[in-house]
Amino acid sequence: MVSILKRILSVIDRILLGVCVTGLLSIVVTIAAGVIARRFFTAFAWTEELATFLFIIVAFLGAACCAYRRREIVVDFFLHKIPKKFVGTVNIITKLLVLIFMAMVFIGSILLQGRIVGTSVALSIPRTLYYIPIMISSAVMFLIHGVDLLEMLLGIKGPKEGVE
Repeated sequence: MVSILKRILSVIDRILLGVCVTGLLSIVVTIAAGVIARRFFTAFAWTEELATFLFIIVAFLGAACCAYRRREIVVDFFLHKIPKKFVGTVNIITKLLVLIFMAMVFIGSILLQGRIVGTSVALSIPRTLYYIPIMISSAVMFLIHGVDLLEMLLGIKGPKEGVE
């Protein structure tokens, strides 16, 4: 089961990475178009809005890609201070807390969907779309850390590997 979940995560990661690269390139093109238009023609009204929307997508989906690669920022000095026999327990507790937080973010983003009204000014993007990347990234990170926790509990990943 863990291997199936890891394969699913690998496919999701490749998709998210492609979206992030495309989004980052689109930000560069959008900002460049805005600068060129401002210099030689009249300024485009939509460039800043599109760049902001793309940045939200890249930031949150990129965070999920970082989580998949274990590239999150961590402060692990506490783990180096405790006895080795407790490291595994602390890692399990940490993963449980991360899972709770990701579930709260996911549920919160769903609850916000019903309360957000309106569209963006220049592009008429529904404001609810701004929260979709948050929902996706929290669900993916929940799955990533859930697989990590399963590996720890099943003994597939030892305490040393759990230290990130």
